[in-house]
Amino acid sequence: PSSSPTNARSRSNSNTPPPSSRKKVAELNEQGRSPVYLVHFTQNACADTARDLLSTSFCTKEEKHAIARVYRSLEKSTSFLELVC
Repeated sequence: PSSSPTNARSRSNSNTPPPSSRKKVAELNEQGRSPVYLVHFTQNACADTARDLLSTSFCTKEEKHAIARVYRSLEKSTSFLELVC
């Protein structure tokens, strides 16, 4: 992944995101050009894009399990120092 973010703008003035948003974000992610920041002009457009992106897989099943393990370990931490030390 690159160190600078990629911008993918939602240019729609309506509450419906462009149909290619999910595809474009997935494409940029596959190219290692993430993180990708999306700009929306309305809260509804943002929510629509978020719902659309839920159906996109950005990692393998094994990676999802690894993320879940880390998340569970973070839930058990009682302080910030436990997380960084």
